[in-house]
Amino acid sequence: MWIELAISSALLLGAYDFFKKIALNKNSVLMVLTVTTGLSALFTLPFLVTGYEPFAAESFVPWQGEWRLLLKALIVTISWLSGLAALKYLPLTTAGTLKAMRPVLVVLLSVLFLGERLNGWQTIGVLAAFVAFFMLSSASSREGIRFTHSKGVLYMAISVLSGVFSALWDKLIMREMPPVYVLSHTNLYIALLMVVLFGALRLWMRRSVADTASGSSQATGLLARDAAQPFVFDVNLLLISLFISGADFFYYMALHQEGALLSIIAVARRLSVVITFVLGAVFLRERNISRKALALGTLLIAIMLILFGSAPAFLTMVRNLFT
Repeated sequence: MWIELAISSALLLGAYDFFKKIALNKNSVLMVLTVTTGLSALFTLPFLVTGYEPFAAESFVPWQGEWRLLLKALIVTISWLSGLAALKYLPLTTAGTLKAMRPVLVVLLSVLFLGERLNGWQTIGVLAAFVAFFMLSSASSREGIRFTHSKGVLYMAISVLSGVFSALWDKLIMREMPPVYVLSHTNLYIALLMVVLFGALRLWMRRSVADTASGSSQATGLLARDAAQPFVFDVNLLLISLFISGADFFYYMALHQEGALLSIIAVARRLSVVITFVLGAVFLRERNISRKALALGTLLIAIMLILFGSAPAFLTMVRNLFT
């Protein structure tokens, strides 16, 4: 059951990324994130107090350990801000493929910091992922995007890394907290964080008379000017909120299932890149699609090899899913 939930989450995530890209044509990064997180918090507001009961264990006590959800909200906010900024600078097909590198990073971080060793399947998968990365870099260079000098690639790297930590933290949280409780409270905290950030930057912009010449101050100035841009009504903002709320709900429900494996859920959710890639190619008519598709295909093979090496029972589970 949890595999089907993870795949459902992936489908909604693909549509979510597509509408985010479109929404950035009318509103700034900060405006899009502030409005959509506020709408998501409103959608899940009814579950703040009563929605957890059908899913909670008898030992669960609401409103205890909220610091864990506050930390998750902070990590997710960083991931979403940097991810949206990346979409501002990168084509959707490039950004989506880079985002799909997340399971590879989980494996590499496990090797670097947890002392794990790669088996044969995982080693081949990691090498294939690096090949896919260079293939994508070569295809993107034809559009004037140099990975070593691109702001979009840097922002996406921050987004992916923070997303990895968020996924690991989710698994710990879901051992003790019911899905809709995590969803509703996290949405509330993210919305509050964005309102505070947006308001502080807007106030800073009003009081600022000129940018300083230092690099860090200039970056802050750019962010503040982003916050100062006027709001333009866009129905895509509503769609973004609906899709991410649904995707997160299925994701938390999948994690909450007995026997659910984070590694498999993480990979299943990354299948959203296929939806994003197709939508970007068909509706946004982005360039170098054939080269990027080859890179994406190589990356998907790499991810499957890593997954097979991490969980040999994966193929059996997939086979059972379709029988």
